[in-house]
Amino acid sequence: MLILLFHFRGTRKVVASRLMESLDFKAELEAFLPILDRHYGHYLVSAVNIVSYQRGDFFYDPWPEGLCLVQAHQAEHNLASPIPPTETEPEESEAV
Repeated sequence: MLILLFHFRGTRKVVASRLMESLDFKAELEAFLPILDRHYGHYLVSAVNIVSYQRGDFFYDPWPEGLCLVQAHQAEHNLASPIPPTETEPEESEAV
């Protein structure tokens, strides 16, 4: 079993993953880009790992080429901003 795992700059708990259906890493990454854009487009991707499950253990291998492909895609489409959006609280009126 292979999984593509995406980490985002400025976050620890937010990750995205795709269970791979083939061994063509680049095709799997390209197939996932629209989903990544739609749901995580406001985050900058900081790492792409290939996760494998073998003999009861998970192994995490960095994939620098995949990171370059995602970052080039994000730069081309101007999707990611350095600061993720947050919900703003309504301003309270000032008492005089």
